[in-house]
Amino acid sequence: VLLASASTFLSGFRTRAYNAVAKSTKPRRISNNTDTSDTSTGGTRSSTNSIQTGDGDLASDQKSYISDIKNHLPAWLQTYHSWHANQLAKLDELETELLVAANGRTAADISSDVIRNRTQQFRFLVVVCLNGVTCGGLSDRIKAIPYWLIRANQTNRILLLHWAKNDIPLEAFWEPPPGGLNWSVPRPKEGGGSSVLSRLLYDETLRAHSCLSKRRGDGRQVVCSHHQTYHFERSRDDMEKYRTELHENSYSYAFHTMFQPSHKFSAYLERTLQGPDLGLELDKVRYATHTPYLAVHIRSKYPLRWKKGELVRPSMAGDREVVQYIADHAIDKLVRKYVDVTGTVRIPPIYVASDSSDVVRYLKYNSTRYGINGGSAAELGEPRRILNISEDIQIQAPRIMGLESLVRPHIEFINVVANEAEKQSEKDVASVSDLYPAFLDLWMLTASRCIASGVGGYGRLGYFLSIASSDCYTVHRKKKKYKDVQADAKEYRQSIVQSK
Repeated sequence: VLLASASTFLSGFRTRAYNAVAKSTKPRRISNNTDTSDTSTGGTRSSTNSIQTGDGDLASDQKSYISDIKNHLPAWLQTYHSWHANQLAKLDELETELLVAANGRTAADISSDVIRNRTQQFRFLVVVCLNGVTCGGLSDRIKAIPYWLIRANQTNRILLLHWAKNDIPLEAFWEPPPGGLNWSVPRPKEGGGSSVLSRLLYDETLRAHSCLSKRRGDGRQVVCSHHQTYHFERSRDDMEKYRTELHENSYSYAFHTMFQPSHKFSAYLERTLQGPDLGLELDKVRYATHTPYLAVHIRSKYPLRWKKGELVRPSMAGDREVVQYIADHAIDKLVRKYVDVTGTVRIPPIYVASDSSDVVRYLKYNSTRYGINGGSAAELGEPRRILNISEDIQIQAPRIMGLESLVRPHIEFINVVANEAEKQSEKDVASVSDLYPAFLDLWMLTASRCIASGVGGYGRLGYFLSIASSDCYTVHRKKKKYKDVQADAKEYRQSIVQSK
């Protein structure tokens, strides 16, 4: 057990979080066609977050925006942001000094003894995802950020995030925004590192002090944890609890001061938003859209209990009525919530994020309530059909948006292949861009005005990370037994027939 002196308010969390991470096996390398914060050309790690925007004014506007939303953070977290930036600046200054003294080009030219002796003042907490360790899906890897911020603040450690599993860095998708909290770890060169920080993490001669060490105790300079799965509502509540003033949801503001789309993912995001399926314009300063929309997450393939020891993963092919019910009911719940919160019956477009392309396709085209072919709009431009959402409220069926052509591999269960020609299933991934759709769906959830989520943590995470939908959220599905969902589907269809 590490950090035994931490305050007692965190005692309820599992103390095994800081168990040392065993050395990982070398993965099959995935094609990384993204720009990451790599220091492979040498030099020091910038504490000012060098973002590849290609536009100085944009970076300045982004920094101003981040400065504004920091005001929504608890006082302790604002202080930690400043302390974190100051520590990294001091580390950069020290690295420059040591390089000059060693007449070196990178930190690999600095002796281990010098690094060991000169860096004792810096202590790190690194949340890692390494080969040989179960990291979970995207929600599992991100949701406990508030917990780690609290831990890092309490123990005076510099918080860093580091993904190395399958050679897929977090920086391929998200990067620290200008003026935000710089959590990025420079990627090491073979056999060592290109910065003092990567040397501390990876250098064999410094392993007694690193996260790869089997040593335990609070004395380690670099503490690592691979535990990502803390209950994120609890993490969020802890962040809300320990504050000096009442603010809005600090979870979402903390997230936005730590993450923005990476350079290449941002370009992908902009292209996708402006495409014919969505038709939205990206605000690159706030990373939001100029046109408001709602969002729903539908995990139709979530395994349902059938009999003891048996699970069913519903599909449109084998469980059509159940899947169609899950999809239509999810939109119904979202629309009702939006009307209740806003008092308007003018429903913005609805984005559908799902683990099944069949669900997106069904809602866009074939649903009798919402699909174009199902009757909600016979031709583009014609009035959409009128729907009853309660005994006294009617609406025009909203436009359903979605990307049914995209495959969304689960990041924990991917199979890395050499090229596109070797792909044989939805799990096969040849480049990091194959994982963009899952990050796109999460971003669409966080940027929406109102959210509905079902089983699983992915949709709820989207809500907790959203600033715009803080007052508009509903759960459209909780049941996890197949027979219960099947019975609800039958009852739902009967109610629709009666309302017609």
